[in-house]
Amino acid sequence: MPQGCMRCFDEMLLSGFLDGVIVAEECQIVRTHLVACPECRSLLSELREIRQACLRTHFRIPCFALAGKSSSGRPELLSGPRYREAE
Repeated sequence: MPQGCMRCFDEMLLSGFLDGVIVAEECQIVRTHLVACPECRSLLSELREIRQACLRTHFRIPCFALAGKSSSGRPELLSGPRYREAE
């Protein structure tokens, strides 16, 4: 919660608001609060930037992380490039 804000919004609630996964009642409460609270608007803006950066990031996954397990319980290595782009 930002320092000047007297509301008990945490980053999880604001993150849920950004993702559109909170119930309509909570969503309306957050919207109403954001109109009057520059601190929470700033926090929401920071969370939005972090979310966008994560969505733009391409991760490389080792092939063995994508492979199945052998009968010994060890990952089976795949042939081909050592890494492939995550989908």
